[in-house]
Amino acid sequence: MGLLHLSLLLLILSSQSLVQPLRVYIDGAEGNDSLECLNSSSIETPCQSLSFVSQNLTQKHFVAIEILGDVLNLTRAVDFTDYSNLTISGSGSNTTLHCNEADAGLAFVRVVNLSMFSFTVQNCGAPRPSTTHPRYLPIAVYVLNSSNVSLSSVDIVSSNGTGLSMYDTNGEVGIAYCNFVNNSLANKSESGGGGLYIEFTICTPGFTGDSCNGHNDRNKYSSYNINHCNFTNNSASSPQQANKFILPSQQVFVPRLGKGGGLYISLGSNAADNVFRVNFCTFKNNQAVNNGGGMIAEFLNSVERNRVIVSDTSFIDNVCMQTQFSDAGGLTVGFIFYITEGEHPQDNTFECHFCSFKTNRAHMGGGTAIFATKDTRRSSLSSILFSNCDWIENESAMGAAVFITPAIWDYTKEGYLPVPKFQDCHFESNSAIQQLKPPMAEGIGVEVKSTLTFVVQAELTGYVVSVPLVVLCITTLSSERVALSICATLAARTTFHILNPSCLYSANFSCRVKVVHLAGHLTYFEGEHIPYVIAAILVLLFMIVIPPLLLVSYPLVFKLFGHCNQSETKPVTILWRMMPIQFLDAFQSSFKDKYRFFAGLYFLYRAAILAFFVGCQSWLEFYTTVQLLLIVITTVHFVIQPHKERKHNIVDSLLFANLSLINAITLYYYGRTEVFDQFRSEMLISSLAIVQAALIILPLLVVIILRVVEWKMRRKRDDYEGIQ
Repeated sequence: MGLLHLSLLLLILSSQSLVQPLRVYIDGAEGNDSLECLNSSSIETPCQSLSFVSQNLTQKHFVAIEILGDVLNLTRAVDFTDYSNLTISGSGSNTTLHCNEADAGLAFVRVVNLSMFSFTVQNCGAPRPSTTHPRYLPIAVYVLNSSNVSLSSVDIVSSNGTGLSMYDTNGEVGIAYCNFVNNSLANKSESGGGGLYIEFTICTPGFTGDSCNGHNDRNKYSSYNINHCNFTNNSASSPQQANKFILPSQQVFVPRLGKGGGLYISLGSNAADNVFRVNFCTFKNNQAVNNGGGMIAEFLNSVERNRVIVSDTSFIDNVCMQTQFSDAGGLTVGFIFYITEGEHPQDNTFECHFCSFKTNRAHMGGGTAIFATKDTRRSSLSSILFSNCDWIENESAMGAAVFITPAIWDYTKEGYLPVPKFQDCHFESNSAIQQLKPPMAEGIGVEVKSTLTFVVQAELTGYVVSVPLVVLCITTLSSERVALSICATLAARTTFHILNPSCLYSANFSCRVKVVHLAGHLTYFEGEHIPYVIAAILVLLFMIVIPPLLLVSYPLVFKLFGHCNQSETKPVTILWRMMPIQFLDAFQSSFKDKYRFFAGLYFLYRAAILAFFVGCQSWLEFYTTVQLLLIVITTVHFVIQPHKERKHNIVDSLLFANLSLINAITLYYYGRTEVFDQFRSEMLISSLAIVQAALIILPLLVVIILRVVEWKMRRKRDDYEGIQ
């Protein structure tokens, strides 16, 4: 028996010694496609095209392909399937694989030990299977179900789609000294784009029928090292109808496209014990529609014990501004739960050390957006840590430097997001973007939204403040930052937020616990919240409720009861004398006597709109409700004509019509965002913004013009009287 084992061992060794490494040379200008070029291993007899080599090679083990010359044209999709120990290299730093056709590109499927170095892939983008809807996306370099992949000094530029996509690629993966530049779709209404896309899938691309049960067990014990890479001018786009994630059950989950303009790392299914390191990289001028203009890292489903570590990396001038939900110009990180009982990421880690976030812009979280929570009552052992990081001159409507929220995702029964920790971080000159939108909290530095808290482990330098954006207040016309503003609108909105709780929802959408809006460390109507409640109630009564009610009731109600209370000691008579008559007349003097109560309705209109703002579940619902209210108000004022003078009634009706038109434009904007598609023409939106701004400024301009005309007429009259 031992002799038999020895014979088998010798046979295996001898068979392996017979497999000689095959070297193939390709020269687009001087080569010739023939069997000789495939078998000679001589630089003197190069092949002419890479597609010929991929289609006719019979040896699929230990193959080295070297590209000679400066440019090699690709006219079709080139696929390498079931290879091992495959190397593709350029002869120098100027070697370029240039795609002349729209559907040309490279693909590596089930390749073990793949190495690529010293060449550029330019203008490529072949349709390849994906995990999204549509199933096929344009990708320049496509790697699927492979292992032990190495890219060194490979530049992927000007792709018509995604630069490099790696699905379920395991083992040791190294990407070093690579440049991902200008990878995007020419048609931004289509899906795709971005520099580097890495996904550990639930169901591998190309599955059919029952070929996937939703539990991909192959993605374990892998190590990714992305070092000294540049991600520049990449763009990830996605229309609304494409934001679907395919599962065997055809269920639709969170958007998967339009994320991570530079780099997208997605860990799903049962991925476990994997490590991703991004070191000494630069993300600059990248864009994304949904999340992470520069980079996004997501932990999904039941992934366990995975680590994503970003260090010594810069995020500069990245943008994510397309929709009202666009977050993180620089980096998005999050643990995302589907509404599936028992599935939640646990014991996963995201770390960011010595990173710089500078001049990034987003609607939410100019520098960074984090899906996290303050809830530590049941730990999932997952963690998010930022240490020695800088946020400088980032801009956003909410959370200029960092935006932290759980609001987009739902909680499973046992799944809780981790508490983010910031250690020795620096925040400097982060600012709020002034936008023509409804009252909304804007953050300078770090803003904590809804049920969250901001955790600092060690010394925090710089500053962490939050400044509200106040609209509908005539005192805030300048573009300077507002440090303090006292007006009825801001007071009403703040009061409503203090008294109206936010909820931490469970999987069945029931409110698990009530917390204070924008102050999650406070428990609703308990402890430290009580003084705020008392102050809010006082402001609500004496600044928001009582003055409008006095205007509505005076003088009709008092006159009605006054006839029954002629005595000097009657309660109504006493109250009548206590009324600030001159103050009320200042508001009501322009109205007809029987319509003087309309002066109070103006304040109630504003309070109603703010109440809708707090109570509505979505922007679309809010703007639709307000639009209906404005139509009713405009109609009532136009029909009743409450003012004494005709010109006042005309101005009154025109003002409400102007407000209706302003809101209608915004309603159209959000209607397209939530119902139709997420990509909108920049020209259209810019035009609408200009029209809306003009409508907002128009009443003020009219007042100024009328004042100037009145002043000139008065001056002429005075001059004329002086002459007389």
